[in-house]
Amino acid sequence: MNKGYIALGILGVSLVGLTVAKYRYPSISTFDPVAYLRKLITVVKTQVVTSTQAVPYYVYIGEVTTVTETVTKTNYVYIPYVGYVYIPYYIYLYGYSTSASAKPPNFTITFDFGSSTSSSTQIMVQVNFPESISVEDLLGYTFYYAGSVLYAYWESCNSLMTECILWLNFPSGVPSGTVNVVAEFTGYPSSTTGVSPLFGTCAYDNGANVFPVYYNFCNGLPSGWSAEAPYVIYDSVLAVVGASNGGWNGIGNSSAITMPNPGIVDLIGNMYNTGNSGASLYFGVGTENYTNCGSPGGDDYGYWLGEGNGSAPLTLYFGNTTFNQTSTGVNDTPVIKVYSILYNGSTAIIYVNYQQIYSTSTASSYAPSYFQLCASNCTGCSPPYVAILYAYVIRIRNIPPSYTYSISFS
Repeated sequence: MNKGYIALGILGVSLVGLTVAKYRYPSISTFDPVAYLRKLITVVKTQVVTSTQAVPYYVYIGEVTTVTETVTKTNYVYIPYVGYVYIPYYIYLYGYSTSASAKPPNFTITFDFGSSTSSSTQIMVQVNFPESISVEDLLGYTFYYAGSVLYAYWESCNSLMTECILWLNFPSGVPSGTVNVVAEFTGYPSSTTGVSPLFGTCAYDNGANVFPVYYNFCNGLPSGWSAEAPYVIYDSVLAVVGASNGGWNGIGNSSAITMPNPGIVDLIGNMYNTGNSGASLYFGVGTENYTNCGSPGGDDYGYWLGEGNGSAPLTLYFGNTTFNQTSTGVNDTPVIKVYSILYNGSTAIIYVNYQQIYSTSTASSYAPSYFQLCASNCTGCSPPYVAILYAYVIRIRNIPPSYTYSISFS
C-alpha cells in the first residue's frame, strides 16, 4: 500500500524532523490535524495552574500543502506556560491510500490456549504489519473464529502504524489447545471491529462489546458516574484535578455495579506527578464509592495503584488504603500508558503496558463494585501544586488462560 502520512505528536515533545502529509480521509472527515493541534494550544493557554516554573512546548501549526513535507523548527510555535502540568494528547499517524486497488493483507492468528475459557475472555495480541496501515484499514477487518465473528478492538499503534495492539473477545467454551482466528479485510467499516479513543476519534469505540466493564469519557462523565469536583473533559480525555482546598477529589460510579471477580482493572491514561509529595493520585476499585478517596477507612476495601510524585515509585494499596501499601519499586513516566491491577483473592499483580512490575500474595479477597479515580493538591507547598490524573479509558477484563500465539499474513 502506497500511503501518505501525518506524524505522531505528543504535546510537550518536539516533532522536529518528522515527515507529515495532508490528511484526506473522506470517511473520517471530522479529523483535521491542524485544527486538532490548535485545540491543544488552547488547552495549554487555558489550563489552570499555580506553579511558577515555565515549561516550553513546541506545537506544529503550519498548513501542509504537499503529500510529504519535512517539518522544521520554523513550523513550530513556542508556548511558554506556568506549571508542571503535563497535557498527554496524542496525534496518531493516519494514512491515505494512493491506489484504489491497494488492500491490507488478510492474516491468521494461531493461538495455543493452556486451558478452556469458562466465561467471555479478552485476549490481546500485537499485530506487526508488513507495512504501515491506516485507521480506516484497521476498521475494515473482520475476525472469524469457528465460523462466528468475534468483537475486536484496536487499542493503539506505534508512530509508524506498523505495530498495533488488538483485543479479541472470545466466548466461553473455547477449548484448550490450538485455536485459529482468521482476520479478513472485508471493507470499511466492519460492524464488529472498533478503535479506542487513542486514535483521535470516539465514533468507532466498541470497547463495551469487548470488555465486561468499559467506560470512556467521549460524551462527558459516563451514565451513573459523579464527581466531587473539579474535573475537565477535553477531546475525550478526563482530567481529575485535586481539590482547591488541598483535600481529595474523587470521580467514579455512584451506584454499585457488578465487576468480574477475579479480574483485571485497566486505566489508559497517565498519573505522572512531578510535584511535591504532598499531592497524590491513584485509581482502582473498591467496596465503597469515590467519596472515600484519600480517607477510605470504615468498610472501603479494594485494590488501588497510586503515584506520589515523580521521584516516588508507583505504590500498590490493598485492603484499606490507610493500612496496606507497598512500593512497586518502579517510577512512573510522563507518557500515556496502560496501568493494570490483577486482583484474585490474596493475589494482586501490577502491570504497566502489560509488563508485570510487582506482585503480592498478602492481600485478602474483596468484592469491589466501584471505580475510584482520585487526586489531591498540596496547597501548603511552596509554590502550591496541582495534581492531575488523566484518563482515556477505564475498564475491567476477565483473567485469560495462559496462551501463546503466532501470526501469518496471506
